Amino acid sequence: MAVTDILFAVMIMPQISYMIYNWDTNFVDYDPYVIAAIGWPLPLFLKASVGLNAGAATERILALYFPIIYRKVDHVQCSNILMIICMFIGAIDVVMSTYAFRFEPRINCSSLGCFVNDIFRTYWGTSNMACGLVVIVMSLFVFFKVQKLSRESGWMGATLAERKKNMAASQKFTQANRTTCGILLSSLFCMTIPSLLVSLVETITGFSIFEKFGAFYVASLLTSGEF
Repeated sequence: MAVTDILFAVMIMPQISYMIYNWDTNFVDYDPYVIAAIGWPLPLFLKASVGLNAGAATERILALYFPIIYRKVDHVQCSNILMIICMFIGAIDVVMSTYAFRFEPRINCSSLGCFVNDIFRTYWGTSNMACGLVVIVMSLFVFFKVQKLSRESGWMGATLAERKKNMAASQKFTQANRTTCGILLSSLFCMTIPSLLVSLVETITGFSIFEKFGAFYVASLLTSGEF
């Protein structure tokens, strides 16, 4: 996940630089051809980020609820496969956003979402909302189990060597849980929940957050990656 966060931060810099350079407090008119050329990292990494968060939650669910299966899994291979799948799904969104792009001026709008048609924007919002709900539910299972385990104290062993070995394993397991929970929490509060609310608002009311607040998803992804 750190790799994708760094890649996104680097690849989105041309768009951020272009928007800042051409920013005006009274009137904004970005060139749609430039936005089309430099805006592709957003749909790619947004969907990839959601998929990787779901993968992190799945990994912890296996460790917490199905430890026998967890120990049999090749985690490196699974991580590589998950990365490929997430980037492939993100690439599909890039192709669809390119096909749905409207090469016409959008006054006072600073987001890629303003330049795509309503069909893609509806698909994008609905798919992100569905993925967000899945990640939230999976995260709740992780948080509940971690909280339950933290309240329980198990038998550490009969001998000193057994106790030291079991305590070391317990500390490693606890640290892994804390790390994953931290990643999921930052993703939930910085990206998943805000994205879910944005999708709900636009689906129910038709009010476009993109036109009102600008590059919302870019800010969410960067903030989530920072934490």
